Amino acid sequence: MSEKQRRLVFIGFGIFGILVLVILVLSFLPGKKQNATSLGTNQVNTTPQENPTWVKSSLIKAMPVDNDSYSIEYLKTSDQFLVTIKKNPYKVTKKTVETWLKNQGVVNQNSLNIIWWKDTSVN
Repeated sequence: MSEKQRRLVFIGFGIFGILVLVILVLSFLPGKKQNATSLGTNQVNTTPQENPTWVKSSLIKAMPVDNDSYSIEYLKTSDQFLVTIKKNPYKVTKKTVETWLKNQGVVNQNSLNIIWWKDTSVN
């Protein structure tokens, strides 16, 4: 192989390497959805509402919630949500809060670290 051919082969491998690098970088840029096969995992694309981090941050922005039946506040120092049930019966009002959370996009309430509290007048 002549010197000219070796240089062309070297340049060809260099261009190929750069293309592979560019493709890898572009595939991991933020804002681009990855499909499960390109990630090599069983992940499924989700909308923002199905993303637990997005849901939690939108809940935090909505705090505090306060009405005659219950109140919800976010405790930043402990990263917890404090739900105070103010109306009887406790189980019915708790179910109302759980439904409200579900309507806000919460799929797994355990991920929110909720503290359930009864007002002193609630049974």
